[in-house]
Amino acid sequence: MPRPSRRILAALPLALVLAGCSGETSYDDRDWSAVGPVSSPVPDVREPDLATTRSRLAALDPCAVGAAGSADALAEPGQGDACTVDRGEGSVEVLTDARYFVDGSGPDAVNALDSRERIEVAGFAAWVGEGPVTSGGDDAPCAVVVPASLELALAVVDSEDDCAVAQQVAEAALADLDAVVREGRTLDPPVFYAADETDPGGEGACSELGDQIEWLCAPVGDVEVPDDPVDLIRHGEADPGLLCVPALEAARATAAGQGRSWVAVTTAVGQQELAERASYDGPRQCTLLEAKDDPDAAADADPVTIIVTARRQALGTRANTEVADHPAYHSEQSGTWEVALTDVDDHGFLRVEVLDAGRQEPDWAKAFVADLVERAFGG
Repeated sequence: MPRPSRRILAALPLALVLAGCSGETSYDDRDWSAVGPVSSPVPDVREPDLATTRSRLAALDPCAVGAAGSADALAEPGQGDACTVDRGEGSVEVLTDARYFVDGSGPDAVNALDSRERIEVAGFAAWVGEGPVTSGGDDAPCAVVVPASLELALAVVDSEDDCAVAQQVAEAALADLDAVVREGRTLDPPVFYAADETDPGGEGACSELGDQIEWLCAPVGDVEVPDDPVDLIRHGEADPGLLCVPALEAARATAAGQGRSWVAVTTAVGQQELAERASYDGPRQCTLLEAKDDPDAAADADPVTIIVTARRQALGTRANTEVADHPAYHSEQSGTWEVALTDVDDHGFLRVEVLDAGRQEPDWAKAFVADLVERAFGG
């Protein structure tokens, strides 16, 4: 008979020791009926309307921004939203419409803030450091990036790698925004995020997912994890946060990355349009992300993303391998593992995707999946 469920706090050390079920040869007499989907609210992150944000940024004069606080600054001819300014002590390039998220989408999206340090500039949240500033752009020796939304920012690019001049420019410009507005334009606040406001990175583990709102990211909180694998599958299908408990513990045990730690969230299985997000009640998935331990420390260049889902139906495909004595289908090209509870023609399986930022499967993927299966199905 199934054992009672246990309550496990995701904030505490996770341990899920499931045993006693491995002797089962059939679970047909268990309850495989559907469980109602769990609603996971998206973190409260300010998401300004794109057109409004672009209009506010367009009101800023990039040459005036570059000359802020300097009496002898010389601005080269600027075009639209860009201007290069020679300030004597150094030159800066100012971009008032920088699309700072690098091309890519999904849980493995990379953004221009990843390699930078969060600082406060004139009471606003900003990031400083090297790396690309605009989508598909070249690396900059150093830049101060001041986000105005989830994808648009003011950027002050320094010609030197210490960013001293860029920080002086940003501090002077942000301290008196009215002084850097184009002639004949007005500026409607708020334009940038306050230093004490939830910034574009979001809240909790969701801050590791750049486009968290489109993917309906939600942190994994207090969950009850059933000991019985049938209940884990059917409840985990409706609430993938349950799957994140054994998955997170398995990742910590088998897939340690240099300079990174694993965090767990749930996401929609695809990006959602703005008009549809509030009413979304579709399927979700457990998503494990690799968070950078220290923004200034060395870390793996290609962080891995793990996605785990459960399905009540039969796997219904040919097994080409075994994982922890369970029949499974593995596609190395897509980094997916589908592991049946008993047989590919019987109820219940787990689907696991393990890929790094280059869409390659890491060499520890099978060890992780085996550890997860043992925790979920019993050793």
